[in-house]
Order: sequence, then structure tokens, then C-alpha cells
Amino acid sequence: MAVNMDKPHRWKADVLQSVDFYNHWFVQFAPETYREQRIEQTGVVKKALEQTDYLRDVTPKLLRDHPEILPMLRMATSPPLARDRLIGLAYVTPNLVKSMEETSKHAPRIPPRMAKAQADEELERICQIIERLADRDLFVWLNDPDAFNEESIQRGALILADRLCGAAADPIIRNAQEQRQLQALRDWLEARGYRFAASSSIEGVDTMMPGTFSFLYNVPVHSGSKSVNIAVDCIVKPRSSQREDLPLFVEAKSAGDFTNTNKRRKEEAQKARQLRETYGTGVQFSLFLCGYFDTPYLGYEAAEGIDWVWEHRIDDLALLLGDEPPSGDGTAVPTQPPTSPKTEEPEVAYVTEAEQRRQAFQRLLDAEKTQSERNILGQFATPPRLARDILAAAQALLVDRKTPIDFLDPAFGTGSFFSALLDTFAPDRLGRCHGIEIDPHYGKPAAQLWADSPLKLHEADFTALPAPASEGERFDLLICNPPYVRHHHLASEEKKRLVAIAQQRASVRPSGLTGLYAHFMYLAHPWMREGGIAGWLIPSEWLSVNYGRTLRQYLLDRMTLLHIHQFNPEDTQFDDALVSSTVVWFQACLPKPAHTVRFSYGGSLAEPSQERVVTVAELRRRPKWSGLFAPRTSTSESSVLVRDLFRPKRGLATGANQFFLLAEDEIERRGLPWTFFRPALPSPRYLPDPIIRRDAAGWPLVGRRRFLLHCRLPEREVERDYPALWAYLQEGVAEGISERYLCRKRSPWYSQEERAPARFLCSYMGRGSAKGTPPLRFFHNRSEAVATNVYLNLYPKGALEQAMQSDPELEEMLWEALNQVGEELLQRHGRTYGGGLLKIEPKELGATPLPGLTGDIVQHVHAQTALFA
Repeated sequence: MAVNMDKPHRWKADVLQSVDFYNHWFVQFAPETYREQRIEQTGVVKKALEQTDYLRDVTPKLLRDHPEILPMLRMATSPPLARDRLIGLAYVTPNLVKSMEETSKHAPRIPPRMAKAQADEELERICQIIERLADRDLFVWLNDPDAFNEESIQRGALILADRLCGAAADPIIRNAQEQRQLQALRDWLEARGYRFAASSSIEGVDTMMPGTFSFLYNVPVHSGSKSVNIAVDCIVKPRSSQREDLPLFVEAKSAGDFTNTNKRRKEEAQKARQLRETYGTGVQFSLFLCGYFDTPYLGYEAAEGIDWVWEHRIDDLALLLGDEPPSGDGTAVPTQPPTSPKTEEPEVAYVTEAEQRRQAFQRLLDAEKTQSERNILGQFATPPRLARDILAAAQALLVDRKTPIDFLDPAFGTGSFFSALLDTFAPDRLGRCHGIEIDPHYGKPAAQLWADSPLKLHEADFTALPAPASEGERFDLLICNPPYVRHHHLASEEKKRLVAIAQQRASVRPSGLTGLYAHFMYLAHPWMREGGIAGWLIPSEWLSVNYGRTLRQYLLDRMTLLHIHQFNPEDTQFDDALVSSTVVWFQACLPKPAHTVRFSYGGSLAEPSQERVVTVAELRRRPKWSGLFAPRTSTSESSVLVRDLFRPKRGLATGANQFFLLAEDEIERRGLPWTFFRPALPSPRYLPDPIIRRDAAGWPLVGRRRFLLHCRLPEREVERDYPALWAYLQEGVAEGISERYLCRKRSPWYSQEERAPARFLCSYMGRGSAKGTPPLRFFHNRSEAVATNVYLNLYPKGALEQAMQSDPELEEMLWEALNQVGEELLQRHGRTYGGGLLKIEPKELGATPLPGLTGDIVQHVHAQTALFA
């Protein structure tokens, strides 16, 4: 939605408020900042004067050893010299002076690729100009050696420092203002539960975690036929976004007068256009404005489709992020539940007053935790509509139950299921109602919320509670959305404890890769009364992953599996978790012979889009159950599998792609030795053509070309022989990259796996696009570029590689066969996650049939391979 660009009637008033806001800051801040800078520069000047023997010994060697003193020397002349004036007077190359002074990208230095003889010659000319134009009225001892004393030195240093500050006054003020703006953004975001992420930890703008933000991030964009990085001041991933969604791009802009803003407006427009051309027209690019921005400037930006937020009304940012809208007092997050909150689902005709209060508490309590905190604990609240659908299904399964029903929710939260239970079951049908909640952040408010209900809420860890000792203490209905905690968030000792309890209670031995949600299901076994019903809302991954085999077997052997419903992966049930969901229903009793299970897919639990009945015998034969939901192809599957011809292997894992994968211009700019770089493919999203062609050097003819840093020399040799590369590696050490898990396992840490380029590749994971692009794609790599771990390499087995080199037609046949492995087959053999994300592991790709390999092609493959066997 538009925030300010569509409200021109407010622009003049906002401009006046913004000018007042900036002026108030300037009067308070600028004088003190200038004084601080002058004191600091005085110390710098004194040190530089000492190095030059107080301007009496300015030599090429000194400038080579201390290039950082050149700005001070330019200000020590009469008149003070601008950089371009010094370049013209000394007849030196601009790159020399700029390299000695520009520090935004590198420390002051002599250009590393400049010949020493040329550098010394040009440095000598600079020294001659400085000596000839030195301000002898300021540095009086140059004319009168007797005037050399502490007083004259202090006076000269102070005036010289003032000149340096005067030349840099605007940048000093502007930088301080920009830093203050970024801090204001950070304070605002963190107050609303957003978490800061270092730019080095973000692999790409489309992989940011929802609820995070970062500053000064380099975003890759198209620029003609090349790819360049543009720095964006702030990127924010809204809490309500999906994992693959792009963040909000924010540029912080301040201006101390009206003269330069209209010159700068084209910069923002160009940046917005580059982002849209690269990432699509849906890119959200906004300005964060403070100071002198007049209505012509605002009109220009609005015409370019660029919105803005004023710093004096920063809460407007909540509208761009889709967060809780600002209240009248400017507070974007409520401090207490509203007395008449808006329900989450307005299409529902009636919501109980208790459920309205519960939803208000849920929003407030979630906002008080960061997304990261809730991810680690697996805390994702059940949407109210889904809770009602699940309890309605439970009522249908228990329709013949005559006695009061005892209810248990072992991961209670604020009570979404309990609220739906009260709304679905008549009071006389309910017996005991128990809930268990480990986190007091949710448990204590929930206890207050349901204090007048029949609920008994236990604030405890369900996995640590002793199971009921008698049948009378058990439950008829167990409904649960267990914590979705991945195994890597469970400590080793915790995993051992959970496995031991699962063996004791359910007679199963889960894999070490099992998530906490599956442990909840095993540990709940003795809590269920004989013949009781359980409904579990869990991630769909258990249907296909290897560690889900134990759970699948448990449901077939120890329980009577009734119904499994899988939601369409593109229809995620949770706003704050990108996960495909299933609802699993089973009864606590052994299955009868010839038992069948109802499977449904898509739509809702009550009205699925597909349905089928499957026998237990068929389920036992299937290694995975996810294929039950994938549409069957009418073509009979080939008996030849990918693994019969290829070894699928994951691509290179660098541990820090942003550090180890560099663009050509970056390598050249830093003067890094090409001998330690090899071409690498960019992400599949940057490859519109599945055939990757090569140039004369074997490099891929693709946009956003990258090169992989790979050096096996020990550190002492790199430091001695390759100073530019050593300096770059030290940046990696300073950023903590050398201590990342994969890097610290390598020796040296900046080396990479030895991996040959693969002729055929498959993207590792992805989603289909509105343009019809399939989620997973095969590529024919005719270049010498290696692939990172966003690809799976397909290496020919045995003599097939030689046969392909001898017979180009064979290579084309195999390429055509891979192209006929359609999306249906990949879905059946891979794994589908929330939002339609499809992922396939090397073994799963290996087990995928090649329907395009007809009998005559198979014979040709065998015949050609036999020649080299």
C-alpha cells in the first residue's frame, strides 16, 4: 500500500515538519561534532608533521610508507589543493592520488599494479609541488629555523586541522546524520521484535529470515550485460513474509538545504529501476527522509513509484511492513490486549468473546518475542480457522462416544485448540480438560485467560512428565500442534534422553535427525486411553524423509491410522513459519486385518481437493508416502534410473559464498591473482537458458558471472608472495569467516573441495514461477564452471564420460532424457515444503526414473559405453 507518495495534500506540511526536525538536530549536534573532529584532526596532523620532519623532509619513500598523509599535505599548501588540482599540477595519474586517499573500499595505498619506477617518479613530482607551494606563513620555520618551537607547531597544526575539517565539514555532518538515521531505524525495528542480522550472514536478499533486518547490504543487480552490487542502507524482511519473499529496501536520506536534493533524486530512481529490473516489479523500495526535501523532489520520486517515510513520523514504516498499524499516539505495537480486538478472520460470522481475547493475547505475546526465539522453540500458534476445522473433525470421529470425553493438549500455548473445543462440543460432552505448556511467557497469561473454564493447565515440560499410571488418568481425545523444533536445535544429551523415553513408552528407536514434534507423538503413547483418538498438526516432511520411516512404521504397527490430510504446500497454514503441514488422525488400538487409510490433499480438512483410500499393505510397501499425493503421469515409468548412469553429488559448499565468490571487477579492483580463481555458476535464478555456453577460455557466457577463490598455499606463503590476496583474507578473518563451521574444518581455511565441472546439473531446491518456470531445473553445462551447493552435479558413471566425449550425439541424447524428467516425477521422489518449495537430495534424484530413455537409446548408451569399459 502507498504511505505518503499518494497524499500530495500533506507534502507541504510534512516538508516544514521535516525541516524543523533536521534544524533542531543540527543546532544541537553540528557544533560539538565539528569541535570533536578538529581536536581529532589536530592529533592526526601533529603525527603527520612529525613523520615529515615538520614538512622539511617530504620524500617519495615517506609517501610510499605513509600514503595516508597526502590529504594533510594538500591542505598544507597555499592555497590548499583539491585532489584534481594536485593531479593536474604534478602531472600524475588520477589512480595514484585516489588510491592514496580513498578509504571506503581499501586502506590508503600505492596502486598495487603500478610499476614501482613509475610510482616513484610520480611521487617525486607530488613532493616537488608540496615543497614549492607549502604555506610558509603558516609553517613559519620553513623560512626562519629559529621560529621552530612548540607554540608555532601547535598553531600550525590547529589551523591545518581546521582546514581539513572545513574541507570535510559537510561529509562529517552528513555521515553523522546518516548514522543517526540508521540508529533510529534500528531502535524502531528492535522495539517491535525485529532482529539485526550482519550482512555477512545473509547469503541473498531472497533467503533472509522473516523478522530480521540488516544495514549497508550489497545487493546484486543487472547493469546492462553485467552484474554489479549496489549498496542499500537498510533491508527489512517483514515478520509476515514468506522465506522466499524479498525484503523491503530502504534508503536513508538527509539534506541540510534544498540546493542538492534535486540533483540526488535521480540516484534513488536509478537504484529503484535496477532493483525492479533484476527482482521484478513487485520490489518495495522506500526512502527514509529527514531534512530539506521539497515538493518537486517528492513529486519526482512519486512519479518513479518510490514511496517514503518521514523520520518525524517513523511509525508509518509499520504500514510498509504490513505490521500492526500505528495507533493514534504513534505506538505501533499495543502495550495491552484491546478490549474489543479485531478478529484474525473477519469472514467468520461469530467468534466468542473468549476467543477474541485469546487472539489479542496471542498477537501481543508473539510480538514480545523475536522470530528467532520462537523458531528455536518451535512456537507457531495454530490459526483459529484451522483449530476449528480440526475440532470439528474430532467431533465427527467421536460421534458415537457416549461417555464424557477427556481432552489433552500437550503443547497448549494460549489455547487455540481448547477454545475451538469449547465452541464445538456441548458442555455435557466434556469431562476432564488438561493442557501442558512449557513456556511461562504463554502459560501464565493462558492460565489467567481460562481461569473460569474447566481447564486444568500445567506449566511443565511434557517430555519430562511421568505418563499416567492408570487407564482412568488417560485421555480420550489428544489434539496437539507440537513444537516444530529441528534436531539441530536439540542438544546431544537431550536427544539421547528423548530417544530413551521413546523406546520405553512406544517401543521405537527414533533417528538422531528426528524433530521434537515426532518425539511428542511417541511420548504421548501412554497418555491415550484404549480406543482414544489423536489428531496431530505436524510438518509434512515425515511423509518422505528417512527419519520419518520410524514414525510411519509406528503408525502402521502400534496404532490404527485413520486419516492423513496434507495441505497444498503453496497454502502454508502458518503466517510465521514456512512449512507444509499435515493433520494426522489415529486411534489408540491395533489395526484390524485389511484396514484401509483415508488420504486427502489440498483444499481444507473438511473439503479436500483430492481423496483416496489406501490399504495398509500398500503403505508398508512404499518407502515414502508423499507420492500418494502427487498426480500420476500417464506415461509408464522407465526402468532406467538416474543413478544407473550418473553419480548425483551436491555442489561445492564454501561456507561463505559472499566472501569466496567474487565478480570479475572486484577481483581486478583488489588486484587479486587470477591463478587462485576458477569460474563458478551463479544461482539458477540467474540462468534463463538451461544450456550454459562457454567463451574461448571456458568461462560461462552468463550474467552475474562469479569466480571461486580456491588457494591451497599455506598462510605464510600467501603473506609473503601475494600481499593483495593476504589483505583480502585478513578481511575474512576480521569478519569471522575463518571461524565458520565449514571453513575451520578446512586446511587452510580458504581452500575449497576439489570438484570437477559437471556436464549436467540439477537445481537443488526451488519454487515454480508465475511464468511457468518449474521448481527444479536441469542444466547442460558446456563451460568449465563449477557449481556450488545450490546445484546437484550429475557425474557420468564408469566409462560413460569417455563415451560422451567420443560421441557428442550421446551427450545430446542424455540431455534430452533428463529434460523429460518432469515436475511430477521430481515431486514424487523429492520433498515438498511450505509455499511450494520443492527440494531433492542426491539419493532421491538418483532414484528418479528417466522416462525419456527408450529401448533404442538405452542400447546406444550401452554400446558406446562398452567401447571404453
